[in-house]
Amino acid sequence: MFICALAVAICVARLAQLQFFRTDSAREQIKASRILEPYQLPTLRGSILDRNGSILAEDRPVFFLNISYQLTQLLDERFWKASIAQMTARDDTMTEADARDKLIKKYKTNLDDLKAISGKCVKTKNMTSDQVREIIQKINDQTWSLREHFAWRRNFPDATEKFMILEPNPDERARMTLKIDLAEMYYSYPLIELSNEQEKLAAQLEFVDIDGIEISPRPQRQYPYNSTASQIIGWVGTHRQQDRDLFADDPYSQYLPQEQAGKDYGIERVCETILRGKRGEKQKDKDGRLLNQKDTIYGQNVTLTIDINLQKQIEELLADPYRNERADKPAAAVVIDVVTGEILAMVSHPTFDLNTAGNNYNQLINDPNNKPLISKAINTNYPPGSIIKPIILIAGLEEGKIKPDEIISCPQHKAPSKWPSCMQYRVYGGSHDDKWAYDSGNIARNAIKGSCNIYFSVLADRIETDALQKWLSKFGFGSRVLPTPKFDDKLAALERTTETNRNLRQSPGKIHNLTNGKLATNERRWFGIGQGNLRVTVLQAANAMATIARNGIYKSPRIFIDDTDHQNYQQQDLGISQKTMSIIKDGMFAVVNEKGGTANTAFDKSDLPARDITVYGKTGSTERPYNALFGGFAQDKAGRKLAIVIVVESGQAGSTDAAPLAEKILIMCSNAGYLGKIPEQN
Repeated sequence: MFICALAVAICVARLAQLQFFRTDSAREQIKASRILEPYQLPTLRGSILDRNGSILAEDRPVFFLNISYQLTQLLDERFWKASIAQMTARDDTMTEADARDKLIKKYKTNLDDLKAISGKCVKTKNMTSDQVREIIQKINDQTWSLREHFAWRRNFPDATEKFMILEPNPDERARMTLKIDLAEMYYSYPLIELSNEQEKLAAQLEFVDIDGIEISPRPQRQYPYNSTASQIIGWVGTHRQQDRDLFADDPYSQYLPQEQAGKDYGIERVCETILRGKRGEKQKDKDGRLLNQKDTIYGQNVTLTIDINLQKQIEELLADPYRNERADKPAAAVVIDVVTGEILAMVSHPTFDLNTAGNNYNQLINDPNNKPLISKAINTNYPPGSIIKPIILIAGLEEGKIKPDEIISCPQHKAPSKWPSCMQYRVYGGSHDDKWAYDSGNIARNAIKGSCNIYFSVLADRIETDALQKWLSKFGFGSRVLPTPKFDDKLAALERTTETNRNLRQSPGKIHNLTNGKLATNERRWFGIGQGNLRVTVLQAANAMATIARNGIYKSPRIFIDDTDHQNYQQQDLGISQKTMSIIKDGMFAVVNEKGGTANTAFDKSDLPARDITVYGKTGSTERPYNALFGGFAQDKAGRKLAIVIVVESGQAGSTDAAPLAEKILIMCSNAGYLGKIPEQN
């Protein structure tokens, strides 16, 4: 008896144990089945700032009223037909009308909410009921199509025929689709955009008690200064394969379909690995409860050396026909702080609005005359004209090919064949021999002052080709002068190992005319006056002027304040004697400040001297293409110095088309506090 009782007890215990574990296992399965796949949150892109902290580009939250598909499907007739077909298939006695009535009772609260939602949307956003229904219909179409696709693949995994061919009965197809349970069915989708705080507040008040409705932000890239510095900043748009390759091994940095990446060659693209953040992640169950969360790592900010207000003023100057007679023509200007190498302004005219660039891309890229997308400061090659002459004189003096007081005759007649004539003869019918007859003749400082083509073509022809190229190279010509930036600390903050290997698109220019990179002997005479095949960028020329202002100390220009690779910006002494530098500066001083200097007329009535500012410069004019140029630097009594170069396309003379603009730009720099003092007002 005892044994029997024990056996029964053991059996009961075993049954209880089996029931317990099976129930527990079943509960785990139920629990697991109600957990949705984790979904990733959008990234928040870092901002681009100017040197003073002004925001040039930022992700601003745009708020949306989102609605759950669990609600919107109740306005989808396909859902109703499928549900009714499913119910009547299970119960032969149930009519379609009975099934519909049962469903209406089941979803009564939700249907009432949907009616209220439509009315509240009309009230909040001033839209019609039809517009609300149209948005909901798009949500339903998208999600139902996705469910239908999975129903097709699940029921006919190896088939290539369309779903409707494989299952011609629409009711059966609907029942198959209804059985599909996807994570997307539990997501919320944008219903209306809340354009301002008033709409956001109204939505919060109107929809506070409705389940299935939520207000959430989405980042939208905005450019507060619109077109200012557009070629520097760049914009964002649809990501491409080369962008996706950056984060191929980082699942939380990879792009979601709607996310954007930096386009073309502005800072937005250069700093993609810095600006782009890392997504967070959330996991919920089907009841909407949050189960797990991974925090978002926001993108890092990037700070530029640019002064956006100074940049804006220069852009407005070049675009103003009352201050720039050639405002309808492209132009470029660069201003560099000589001491630090920081670029304060890098202007390319015309500009374009960054906030609409994506929509207007085809129009912008198909503008063959102005080419607004291309930076004329760093990616357009120009013959430098006479602004190259100070560098030619440095090469000649340092190579021992000329003495400072040696005269190179510039007579009153046309130059021999295949030699450039002097503008003094071509335009004025005179000669520099006559002009400087009572001022030591056509010597080095006077040749710069009067921009004598004969002097510099003869001098350049004396310099060996390798030596001439060497000196041009020392000043940065023939190379991309902006180093590739490094942001090691910012990459570390993003827990990212991807390097910053992009840079602003720059042209290296051209300091040769042969395919082997060498310079032909007969080309030197044209290089001496900045013509022939010699090509430079405005940034290269401005940085060369900064090198002269530093007495022959070369330094790479900077456009990122927070670049961690300071090795790129170390100074390099070019080994130029101070005697040579004093001769160069003497000539450039005469260009601006002495009668007969080619830029004197543009500066003789300026109030720059009253601001304790001294300007050293060189004008330039080129033919085929016809452009006007001014290059030089300015310094004040406190030792502050700025280098400047400006190019005006289709300009006739640097003295009349470029130098007056340079004078105005230096006044702007002084007003901004970078140079000199502001005169007291009477």
